[in-house]
Amino acid sequence: MIPLRLELEGIFSYKEKQVVDFATLTAGGLFGIFGAVGSGKSSILEAMMLALYAEPERLSMRGERTSLMHLQSSLLRVCLDFEAGNPLATYRAVFELQRKRKNPEELESPERFFYKKENDQWIPQEIGAIEEVLGMRLNDFRRTVIIPQGKFQEFVQLNQRDRTEMLRDLFGLQRFDLSDKVKSLLMGALSEKGKLESAVTTLGELSQEKIGDKKEALKTCELSIQDKSKVLADLQERLKAMEATKRLADEFLEKKKLLDHLLLQKASFDERKQRLERFFKVKLEVSPILMQQQELERTCERLRNDLDASKAALQKYQEAMPSLQAQEATAKKEVEMLPERERRIALLERIAERNLALAKARKLEKESTEKRTEFQTLEEKYVIQEASIKEKEL
Repeated sequence: MIPLRLELEGIFSYKEKQVVDFATLTAGGLFGIFGAVGSGKSSILEAMMLALYAEPERLSMRGERTSLMHLQSSLLRVCLDFEAGNPLATYRAVFELQRKRKNPEELESPERFFYKKENDQWIPQEIGAIEEVLGMRLNDFRRTVIIPQGKFQEFVQLNQRDRTEMLRDLFGLQRFDLSDKVKSLLMGALSEKGKLESAVTTLGELSQEKIGDKKEALKTCELSIQDKSKVLADLQERLKAMEATKRLADEFLEKKKLLDHLLLQKASFDERKQRLERFFKVKLEVSPILMQQQELERTCERLRNDLDASKAALQKYQEAMPSLQAQEATAKKEVEMLPERERRIALLERIAERNLALAKARKLEKESTEKRTEFQTLEEKYVIQEASIKEKEL
């Protein structure tokens, strides 16, 4: 593991946020952290262990968590950026701890976050993956990466078992530990040996005569198997033919059911066919009559419109007659007051106008009478045609 950057705030003597840039410090290959007693040198290492494993060295996370946080801080936060793994990648481990709002003497449960940097973005990872990325457990980290004060002698005096376990975890030596695989193979071989020995015991003593008899019996069985195989093949062919016959029989039964169903409906279809034929026959006979009826209806409608127009014109002239007669009387009085010649001319003009108006009125009355007679004739034809259509339908 190569530390790159450490942010710590509210832990031990660090009240305000502090940043340690390890990238600059490790550029020279070797660096040291110096300071007076109590200046916070060990706190930096404690903060790194807290971010990675959530376990400090000097205090217990169960009963002494409150001693981790600065007395005047409400938040403890540690953020460590580092490189690790094969291939080498950049990771970020975050540890946060807050005081309870209602009771500042007590702390909330700690929160941990773990990220991996990909394409300049921090992708969240499982917390449990930290040990896998680092390749060591907390105890091995304490013994190799960060050796607490006064415990170097403990590291030197590790017993053989602990030292072997630590080295195996640190350098991945478990891939060279073949004892479990060899033991598994040995157990499998012994089991197979036992099975073979049991099979040999079951066979008992074998002589050449018995072996020859067994071979003859084997040949007889093989010939019997060949014969049975031929019989089986013939039976399978027969079975396929029977299955094909059965399918044809099933199809025949389905078609027969459909035919019976259609025969039951034949009478209904025949009746519908006869009715349809009668319908088309009547349609052919009635169509010309219907066309004539429609033409008569259009002619009647046209005559009605002409009759209405004639009636309206006649009424108009009849309404105008009193006015014309009054004008004629007025004109006579005026003529009497004129000289004789002018009176006669005016009188003739008035008479001509009146005669013209009367001629128009008589003409309109005559046309109205003719239209009325023609309409009555068409109406009688319409009644006769309608009666003929009803007789055809019956």
